[in-house]
Amino acid sequence: MKNYLYLTTVIIGSSMVIVNTMSWAQCVTTQDCTALGYTETSCPNGGVKCPFGNRWACFPEPDKTAGCIIGALYYSDGTCSDKLESSKTLLGVVIYEKSDSENGWIMAVNPIDTLAWEPGEQHYSTGITDKAVSASCTNTQKLVAKGSDYEAANAANNYKPTGTPSGKSWCLPSYDLLNNLTNSFNFAKVNAGFTIAKGSILGTLEVGSSQISSSSEHDSHSVWIFKADTRDGKFNMVSGSKSDDYNISVRPVMEF
Repeated sequence: MKNYLYLTTVIIGSSMVIVNTMSWAQCVTTQDCTALGYTETSCPNGGVKCPFGNRWACFPEPDKTAGCIIGALYYSDGTCSDKLESSKTLLGVVIYEKSDSENGWIMAVNPIDTLAWEPGEQHYSTGITDKAVSASCTNTQKLVAKGSDYEAANAANNYKPTGTPSGKSWCLPSYDLLNNLTNSFNFAKVNAGFTIAKGSILGTLEVGSSQISSSSEHDSHSVWIFKADTRDGKFNMVSGSKSDDYNISVRPVMEF
């Protein structure tokens, strides 16, 4: 420990006057990097090295999801672009943006099949009615656990395109996630992204409408469905039969 004497001075005219000769401070020197706030042993992204040892204060990891706005193309490396990049593996198009409170979501660029939510004539309530955006995968897993009869959920769950990150699952979208696409701005942006990705847009000019199955049950006989009619410019959430497998698409989503 070293003691230092601090002298406070005042300049009066051409004279310098010492006005305090008894102000003392004690300073402690240290070579402890941890005590100085250096927490890491290495910094893959660079940082500031402690002068006394091999400890670092690291720069934050760059946010790869910057630019992952609605309609952007999402790649397997976790980056997004407004262009189709042949050197990367495309996974989907962003349909829901990441925020401080919620993760983002992408949708497959093409439907993978047209399947019934639950085939057959007699239906019972599953109780799987959660509409929240975050419920997409939990709803899907609950349906998968009920067995192979829940065709749409099983198809989404089994969808594993090349480049799917380890630990990530594809799911049947919830009501709220699909309802986000009924906003005309979001609808246009997502369709622009699907067009750039050379995929299938939400709704077709030829047929006029397309329907996408959600994972949220409406009642014992029906499920919530996103219906897009590009011909008439209408897109909304409707209830549809659980057993209808003629024109209800399975379009998996993944959280990022």
